[in-house]
Amino acid sequence: MGKSKFNNNSNNRDKQNSRTVSYESKIDKFNINKQKDSKITKQGKSKKTFQFNNNNPRKNKNENNNSYSNNNSNDSKLKQKIKKQIIFLDTNFSSCYNAEANLLDMTQLNNREEQINYENNDIGQKIVKLISILCPNIKSINFTGCKIRNIGNWFRNLAEVAHDLVNFSFENNNITSFKSIEFLVKGFSNRINELKLCGNGICPNAHTEQYAIYRQKISLLFPVIKIIDGIDILPKAPIMKANYFANEQPITSIKQFIENYYKFFDTLRSQLASTYDIKANFSYSKIDNLANQTRKKPSFQTQGREKIIEHFKGLPTTEHKFNNLSIDFSIIEPTFLIHITGTFKEHDQVNQFFNRTFIVIRNQTETASQSPLLITNDFFAVRDNNMTEVNFTILDKIVNNSSNNNATNNNNNNNNNNNNNNN
Repeated sequence: MGKSKFNNNSNNRDKQNSRTVSYESKIDKFNINKQKDSKITKQGKSKKTFQFNNNNPRKNKNENNNSYSNNNSNDSKLKQKIKKQIIFLDTNFSSCYNAEANLLDMTQLNNREEQINYENNDIGQKIVKLISILCPNIKSINFTGCKIRNIGNWFRNLAEVAHDLVNFSFENNNITSFKSIEFLVKGFSNRINELKLCGNGICPNAHTEQYAIYRQKISLLFPVIKIIDGIDILPKAPIMKANYFANEQPITSIKQFIENYYKFFDTLRSQLASTYDIKANFSYSKIDNLANQTRKKPSFQTQGREKIIEHFKGLPTTEHKFNNLSIDFSIIEPTFLIHITGTFKEHDQVNQFFNRTFIVIRNQTETASQSPLLITNDFFAVRDNNMTEVNFTILDKIVNNSSNNNATNNNNNNNNNNNNNNN
């Protein structure tokens, strides 16, 4: 019934078009004997006739119906295609798993009768389910040449079932920006050991300034990563002990001082007043870890024991563990320089990275029995480790701007060379 109506409307439109042609022929014959100025009239008539045809409501209605029908047809075909790919995954997934190497090699499914759409969420959830059943202990996964443009949201679910997965290869795909790997960061930020992105638009040519910036951004997004594109993140260095002390003699007293300090800093900061010199200086700063390159969180400096303790009341609650701290110090009598790096919990949330430096002198006042050492300077810097706030658009701009600046500099250099040659 619908098809018949569509055909009838089409026939009526053909008849109307034939009448329009006949009308235009008459106008042309009439205008042959006109002067040159009549060409404008002819063009106006012709244009008017053309507008009339375009505003044909019956034609527009048929075109809208046809478009709606095509959209439904495309949706149906897409669903059928995804369903076929899921069946294909069910049948062939086990051939991708190398149990000996704990490797899931999805390239085994390339160039088959079905090209898997790894960006589709239904496909992704199916992969997550198969991994949880067949190979939950995988350590590596290979997506080389899988035509991926964006890493899907389902990677966050993958992180929940594959706890040992630390190595990823997305070599030779179509990934062009840091925004495209956002869900990989959110799922595996603190776990990835090795990542391959070479052969994608996101990865600049090696041995360029843009490539060095790219590697730096990747290492910030994935703090524990060791290998990027097959190259170690840092040259291998000799193994060093966790704490290095320039002077071994006063180790016990220094450790005791730090343990007592953080015990009160985490529980009752007002008790720390006796550890600061009356004219002590304190500075505090907190910066985002790549969350927004243009925004810095509040920082302040203050002087005086009472003002320092007052500022402590405004800092968030913390929890330090001595085993998570790395301590170094040196002594140039009568001054001690103590440097501490490590992590602590803030508001019972994720760990925060920090650096803290104390300049300390021996306490020769009446409070020496409470604290044998006095802090004269305290420098406290915290780096936010909340990767869910990363602004990937800004991150892409940083790399792109660097590339554009280099191109501008090269053009300027070329122009200067040409000018010199002309002179």
